[in-house]
Amino acid sequence: RLAEPLPDDLAEPVFLSPDAGAIDLAETVRDAAGAGEIDYFEKTRHSGTDVEISPSGIDVADRDVVVVDDIIATGSTMSEAVGVLQERNVERVFVTCVHPLLARNAVTKLSRAGVEAIYGTDTIERGVSAVSVAPTLARHL
Repeated sequence: RLAEPLPDDLAEPVFLSPDAGAIDLAETVRDAAGAGEIDYFEKTRHSGTDVEISPSGIDVADRDVVVVDDIIATGSTMSEAVGVLQERNVERVFVTCVHPLLARNAVTKLSRAGVEAIYGTDTIERGVSAVSVAPTLARHL
């Protein structure tokens, strides 16, 4: 369902998770979108606030990237990942997440990093909540 609000005109999309733990979620969004490559960033957490992100080997130049994660809290790690993408001449960056906590100034951080749009579910109601989880929950009940 997180693919629903994405633009129809994605340019050779790459669905990227910020770490290996979210790769299944990125694959699910890619499959729903219908096309694209999958990749992830290597993330090394040195402390609660100090995270090093190593760029992946995939070529993102002139391509749209959809960063897919389960939760975005402060947006710091995600902003750093987007910054690495911008250095690699990405076309556009979109962010999707299941739980858009978006504490403090997370939306501003992501926007300044170069994110064109953020799409989340309504598990935590925010201005970016573009996908309802109600149909999925109803199917599982």
